[in-house]
Amino acid sequence: MAQRLSETAKLTLTVQTGTAESGKAVTATRSVANINPDLIDDDAYSAAVCLGTLQKYPVTKITRTDIAVLGSDD
Repeated sequence: MAQRLSETAKLTLTVQTGTAESGKAVTATRSVANINPDLIDDDAYSAAVCLGTLQKYPVTKITRTDIAVLGSDD
């Protein structure tokens, strides 16, 4: 049976760096890795909002990615 051997999380902030001639938003991402996976979503969101205030460009999206390494229990 498979089990989780290790876990981590990552926060990604998408920022709008400008607007293309077509009118479409030009974006970039800023990632913070090695976030404690036990962090509840409200606290992760609050941390991302605080990090967003340090950015030159406005934050348009916040994403949390939970990552787990799977292995066998044999």
